[in-house]
Amino acid sequence: MRLTLFIGPTEKAAMRLRGLFKEKEAPLAKQGIMAPDWNHVRLYAACAEAEEISSLRHKRGLDNPLVQQTLTAEFQSLLARELPEMKGNHVVLAAAQLGSLLSRPAELARLHDLLAPHFERIEIVAHLEEQARALTQHYNLAVLDGRRRDLGQELALAGQKDWWKGALALRGENDSYLAQFNDVQCPPFWLDYKALLAAWEKAFGKGRVTLRPWICPRFVPKPARRSWKLCWGSNRLARYSRTASRYRRRRPPSPGSGR
Repeated sequence: MRLTLFIGPTEKAAMRLRGLFKEKEAPLAKQGIMAPDWNHVRLYAACAEAEEISSLRHKRGLDNPLVQQTLTAEFQSLLARELPEMKGNHVVLAAAQLGSLLSRPAELARLHDLLAPHFERIEIVAHLEEQARALTQHYNLAVLDGRRRDLGQELALAGQKDWWKGALALRGENDSYLAQFNDVQCPPFWLDYKALLAAWEKAFGKGRVTLRPWICPRFVPKPARRSWKLCWGSNRLARYSRTASRYRRRRPPSPGSGR
């Protein structure tokens, strides 16, 4: 059995993919590709460190220290029960929380150890946007979630060599009572795409992680494509589509690299 795990890191990418999996369920099944309706938030919570309580975990009532062990056992049982009954040989799952909220090597190792016994091959796919655009969208959502800081810390961090380590160094203790969470108040570590690739390859193996561009017409519904043509012109959209199709996995620069 093979697993392709789409890790976001943005929720809009994972949400669109889940929608496509549902929409194309029958054609995918004919090719042996199954998209089970597993709870991706609970999968993330099963792998997160007990003290790394995110805003999402708090909202879902998954901030108890015992949640990790309970959900790990839940997913072990789920995988052992459902996988033998599946008719296909390839499972696809989209969970943006894995890419945007799991940062520690122990968390990624925990995810690998949970999945590896059940799949012969695991491939990781991340769909990425240009970092300034991704940061703007992330900040808008963070403000709605209660962020109290401006983008000054991100701008200062851009001048450092290692965005990933710098972003994590700014984190403090999560406070559920005051609704202060690191994923909301601190810079998003995952914007360092080079470090994101390195961290996931360390856990799942060299060559098992693929980075792909997100803004690609093949993921956009047809009504939206018509809007794009009105704004961009059909020739520009066609050129973008060809460029995206030729995109290959590469190691992009980190936000502070100056390139």
